[in-house]
Amino acid sequence: MSGPKLISPLLDHFVMGDAISSHDGVRCYPAMREDSDEKYIVKVVSIPASQVQLEALLLTGAYRDQASALAYFKELADSTVKEAEGLQMLSKLEGFVSYEGWQIAPMDSGVGYDVYLVGTYKRSLDKHLRRNPMTHLSAINLGLDLCSALAVCRRAGCLFVDLKPSNVFVSDNQTYHIGDLGIVPLSSLKYASLPDKYRSSYTAPEIKDAFASLNETVDIYALGLILYQAYNNGELPFEGTAPTEPLPAPMYADYEMSEIILKACAPAPADRWQNPSEMGQALVGYMQRNGANDTPIIPPVTEPEILIPEEEALEEQTPAEVSDEELPAQEDAAEAVIPMEEETSGDDIAEETEEVRESEHPEDEAELSFIDNMVSDETAPNDETAVDLAGAELSDEMSEILAQADELIAHEAPAPVVAPEPVDIPMPDPIVLKDDEPEESAVETTAESESDESEEESSEETPELKLPENEEAEDEYSEEEPAPKKHGRKWIAVIIILALLAGLAFGGYYFYQNYYLQSVTDITLEGFEDQLTVRLTTGIHDEALTVICTDTYGISTTANVTDGVAAFTGLNPATLYNITVEMDGFHQIIGKTTASYTTAPKTSIVSFTAITGATDGSVILSFTVDGPDPDDWTIAYSAEGEEEKTVNFSGHSVTVADLSVGSNYTFRLVPTEDLYLDGTDTITYTASKVLYAQNLHFETLEDNAATLSWDAPEEADALSWTVTHYNKDGEIVSMATVTEPTITLTLDDLTQSHTFEVLADGMTQSTKIPLSANPISITSILTDDTNFPRLYLQWSYDGYVPEDGWIISVHADGSDPLEVITTADNTAELAALIPGAHYKLTFQAADGTTVFNDTYSFDVPEAEDFEDYWLTRSNITLSMCRTPEQEYWSRRDLTDEDFTTTFSADEKASFSMSLNRSYAISDDQIVITFVTRDSNGKPVSIDSYTQNWSSLWYTQKGNRYGQLNIPTLPTESGDYTIEIYFNGQAVGTQEFTIQ
Repeated sequence: MSGPKLISPLLDHFVMGDAISSHDGVRCYPAMREDSDEKYIVKVVSIPASQVQLEALLLTGAYRDQASALAYFKELADSTVKEAEGLQMLSKLEGFVSYEGWQIAPMDSGVGYDVYLVGTYKRSLDKHLRRNPMTHLSAINLGLDLCSALAVCRRAGCLFVDLKPSNVFVSDNQTYHIGDLGIVPLSSLKYASLPDKYRSSYTAPEIKDAFASLNETVDIYALGLILYQAYNNGELPFEGTAPTEPLPAPMYADYEMSEIILKACAPAPADRWQNPSEMGQALVGYMQRNGANDTPIIPPVTEPEILIPEEEALEEQTPAEVSDEELPAQEDAAEAVIPMEEETSGDDIAEETEEVRESEHPEDEAELSFIDNMVSDETAPNDETAVDLAGAELSDEMSEILAQADELIAHEAPAPVVAPEPVDIPMPDPIVLKDDEPEESAVETTAESESDESEEESSEETPELKLPENEEAEDEYSEEEPAPKKHGRKWIAVIIILALLAGLAFGGYYFYQNYYLQSVTDITLEGFEDQLTVRLTTGIHDEALTVICTDTYGISTTANVTDGVAAFTGLNPATLYNITVEMDGFHQIIGKTTASYTTAPKTSIVSFTAITGATDGSVILSFTVDGPDPDDWTIAYSAEGEEEKTVNFSGHSVTVADLSVGSNYTFRLVPTEDLYLDGTDTITYTASKVLYAQNLHFETLEDNAATLSWDAPEEADALSWTVTHYNKDGEIVSMATVTEPTITLTLDDLTQSHTFEVLADGMTQSTKIPLSANPISITSILTDDTNFPRLYLQWSYDGYVPEDGWIISVHADGSDPLEVITTADNTAELAALIPGAHYKLTFQAADGTTVFNDTYSFDVPEAEDFEDYWLTRSNITLSMCRTPEQEYWSRRDLTDEDFTTTFSADEKASFSMSLNRSYAISDDQIVITFVTRDSNGKPVSIDSYTQNWSSLWYTQKGNRYGQLNIPTLPTESGDYTIEIYFNGQAVGTQEFTIQ
């Protein structure tokens, strides 16, 4: 098992602690981001769980080498990611929480893969109940929420098979959600068994066997045990695995609730609730009849009341504990208000409350730490990450159940918060002007006075401003200094000041618009793989501009601008970057100064292989990936002198079958628009012919030693062969490599079946032959051709009599089976033989039992020309024609156009015969045989039937004629030859064509 590592990009800028749990190849680590206080759980699933598993696979021969085992491990890792994707899909509906991210990484210390799953830390149900008692209302809400989630899972076509308190998570609003892996498609239940990593005390008793099939009530059983535990003081009624006997009633559940729970936990699946909606309706019915409140299920232990003297009680009493009657008396006695020196914030109050709570529960202080709150290995992220999909709803039945529950659940609103009485703050003394301050100061500070007046008007009490008596007297006009002259000087000063201010304002505005403000009109972003080009449309000089590229973790990179362009390289894949344009000097930059860009995801091609396919000029391409895996892939390929072609496919393997044998091809994986590739994405391969073992058969079986033989292709020069021996369970018994096309293997037990596979070196197309239990061995075969062209067969054998008899395949001159004979005993008859042909008969048991010495070959003598019934072959003339439509026809029914040697595949053909001399009258039955051969001389069909000799002929206008209807014609186009025999003697041949 490889150790933990901060893989990129999933765990960039994370810090990770030591493992808090480890079993069955699954480890959990606490983690945090470097730039935040948010807590995470990193779950690592190692495939294989240990290198011992790899060694076991190789030693047993399940996989030929580490490369093939690695491909198998990659499939398992991909299935884990698919399960995480399924959990993410469910989290968008209702009742589930998902991981935030995942990534597959090759092991550093072994052969295999580690699947990393990252999720936000969230308190699970078992942790929650350690600090919070379960109430009657909470228990019913728990049952309804889990019923709802399991119903959603089933609507999505899945079943959750790892339900337990550590996989149930409690949100801030006291709702319950399911998290972590454990999703199995409903369609595969009867073929699937429960993996060991999903086994727990909440596993139904019928699937405690590793080979037992799953059923649709295992989630109901686990839900029932969770509610059982809630009503049983947090304890299960057993230790270890679930028993097969009925459980006792929970100690704190009433009769009706016990019935609901015990039906869910019934030992037999047929006795349980059959779906979550059914159980949810039962919980709603219970609440309608009995109600539910926030009273703890387990009554709290009452502490004895400790009496203290009244004086001590008053001294220890806090202000919050003083009664309303005592408060006025205390205020009168104090006769003063203590002013608030500093206002206390809500966060401070929360922190103080938390400190008080922790001080009251010092034994729980360690539990409140982040690390100790981690669950062992089933930890899912915060449910706040789940987002409802538009239109995603529960079934009508479940929605009605939850609606009924909502009507019954009524929470009492908390008491309103009472605001504290306002505190009197002493006002400062009024400001008094000094006697020696000049009168003009009031004029010069007009703006300040107006501001002060506005502030004074906003206050509740404005103190009266008292001036000294001598200044009050100066405000009145005197005869010596008339007031109009003094006001004239003031207005001139005001005008001058206003003019200066206007000039300064205009200059400032001009400076602001034409120098201080600088504009960027547009930003254009162009990205490729890990590179980003930023193009600016602006009149600002390049040297004054800087472009900053910042990722989501706050890490920034700067680039200078050249010709309005800034470039960034080495960016992380699948990362959002914020682009900001800044300007040096005393300026403010305006316009479009920010933009965002997300880099494409990166997928590494770990391996890329090519092997010969099952046909000539075909190749099987396979590859493994690390990173995002698109649903569809494209491979482009070409050879010198050929145009490039592409093939689209799904998965990680594809067969290309249109290659030219002997040509060298280059295959290249083409990335999708939103993905880029690195690693081994190109491979070369020379197309070749397929070499495989031909005519694989058993030669002999002597003293439990079976001899296999096969034909090697002509192209196989010094080719080696791998022979694999499998037992009845498909397990490898032995493997051997030979250079000759034969091998002898010793079999320990002939009462069991065996299978042998022969594979040419470097090929994928193998040849297999089975060896059944209790094989049969033919000891002798006798033939009788007394009634030639018929042939009679009889054979002897050792072994059991096969059920349903025997099957004999008849071949002649290397043809495909010309005839298949079935017989119940050990005798058979061939209706007609082909003169001059080499025959091969293959014997098989109809029940599939293997037959040794199963072939018999013989040669048929060449045919002599027909000579009988006063006629010879030279007296008979054959003319090929189309068969007339009427059943009984003669030569007068034929026209000149009917005589032809070219036919379509759906036409019938016949021969019109004519004699040049008279024939002997006879009632003998003769055997008429038709043999059709292709252009290579190989027989394609043989037909025969018997007919009375004299009925063959008739006389018409003094001429003697006859006709022969050909039973069958070939259906494939080509040139053929047909041979006609009477009683095995040659009558004639005719060439013809099928169009």
